[in-house]
Amino acid sequence: MRCPHCRLANIDDHTGRCARCGFAPGAGGADEASPAWPSELDARRELAPDFRLSTLLAQSASGFVYLARDKADRPVVLKTVARAACGPAADEGLRSAGEATAELDHPHIIPLCGWGATPSFLWYSGQHVAGRSLLQVLESDGRLEVGVCHRLIRELASALDHAHRQGVSHGDLTAAHVIIDPVGDAFVADFAIAGFFAGGDPSPAADQRALAALAYECLTGIAPPPDAAPRRPSDLRPDTPPYFSEAVQRALHPQPAARFPTVRDFAAAAIGAPAGVAIPPPRPSPGGSALPLVIMDFEPPRRRLAPRIALAALGLVLAAVGVRLGISSAHVARPRIALPPAPLPVHTPDTLARVPAVPVPAPAPALATTAPPPPAQPKAAHARRRPTPRPAVRRSERPAVAVEPGRLSINATPWGVVSIDGRVVGNTPLLDLAVAPGLHRMRVQRAGFKAVERVIPVTAGQGVRITDVVLESLAP
Repeated sequence: MRCPHCRLANIDDHTGRCARCGFAPGAGGADEASPAWPSELDARRELAPDFRLSTLLAQSASGFVYLARDKADRPVVLKTVARAACGPAADEGLRSAGEATAELDHPHIIPLCGWGATPSFLWYSGQHVAGRSLLQVLESDGRLEVGVCHRLIRELASALDHAHRQGVSHGDLTAAHVIIDPVGDAFVADFAIAGFFAGGDPSPAADQRALAALAYECLTGIAPPPDAAPRRPSDLRPDTPPYFSEAVQRALHPQPAARFPTVRDFAAAAIGAPAGVAIPPPRPSPGGSALPLVIMDFEPPRRRLAPRIALAALGLVLAAVGVRLGISSAHVARPRIALPPAPLPVHTPDTLARVPAVPVPAPAPALATTAPPPPAQPKAAHARRRPTPRPAVRRSERPAVAVEPGRLSINATPWGVVSIDGRVVGNTPLLDLAVAPGLHRMRVQRAGFKAVERVIPVTAGQGVRITDVVLESLAP
């Protein structure tokens, strides 16, 4: 049971007390008295030299969460924990967890910006990611679609696997520590630090079970029991694929040895990949280590109609061109074949007298709908014939052609902020961004790194994936 006082650690089953604050439920006397927790006014006063606090996002009995800006004017999420809820070695433990987390660089791990202490609080800050926590998503929307759960497993397993390769475990992976941004990408927050404050024993096997518990809750809408094997997800939700249900059931096994060897193996089994295939597939990084490729090279089923729509649009364009040519040809005379001029006869006064007069035929009556041509005017020898102007086709008479937008996906190592044609569209990885067909200027930038710019051609109805962007550090 989570301690109701500090909400940081669980009540020990043997001692009946919280390992952090010493609270014992139902013990009475001094144990029932709340410790002298600092107030929110204390937090604002002590944090003012280092942060500009703007919004109080959450609060508990032991701390507060703010949206703030640090000394570098970066938007951050600032979390505080009262010293009264921490042990005597809390400062050193926070420093060790912060240094381990600062080494992580992955598109689905929220970067740690800093950590420290005040007379009444320990604090740490992470980059602000716009969106909602997975806990809020489940509370408002209920269980998720199977395809959404697959995507969630891919991204979170990719982040966890990267951290495990660096020797870092999360230690307290819950729905509250997963942020879902507006385009549906998942990000893990509070790596290692949340596990330190929770007082648990972080390990890759524990992270694997925590990820499986999130998948179970996303599929069924029910959290699995913490110390026992739950019912199979397919029993509670029949449309769950058998391989997905079996993988989640195995990763939730109470015995760590019965789970998958790594969280990557669990992700491969959960999405139905063949045995031995690493999901997501690795790619080389500038330093030579393998980082997980977040943007997959596949076409989702919803885009199978794109070629048909593109062919239909091409047919409309060709039809419009044909109509335009038909209108123009009605007003242009057919070219005549040029013949060599006949030699003019040489006439003398005698022959001129014998030339008979040629009768001039009367002009044909003009049609009622056609005005008679104007009489020919003598032209100077040097005057040029002006071409007959073509009648202009009004813009409103041209048929409108619907053009399907293209889809742009961008990833970078390390992550960066993406701008398209000078407008910021989000952070990498960026998936299936709808853009108009044509040439677009892409820019990926991040503080302390050299920006990367490219001109990208986008075709209607087609997807473009840019996965080779590498940001070089400006530091020597």
